[in-house]
Amino acid sequence: MSEASPATISRCGMVYMDPKALLPSHVYYHYVNSFPQAIKAEKEVTIRLEELFEYFFVDCLYMMRKECKQLVVTSENN
Repeated sequence: MSEASPATISRCGMVYMDPKALLPSHVYYHYVNSFPQAIKAEKEVTIRLEELFEYFFVDCLYMMRKECKQLVVTSENN
């Protein structure tokens, strides 16, 4: 889709977001916000998840990009 025109994308009934505009942290926060209310009410759970995300994610992404063979190269959001 990154090579398609806006007209082509709209004909497919899709909304295209440039991967550079949608950061992995946005995906993470959307994921956490989709938790059931009972889990979101446990603040220590969501706080710990955020700490783990911030601590590990950048290094894991770097390692995956530099050290692993990807059969299909994806954007950081995927």
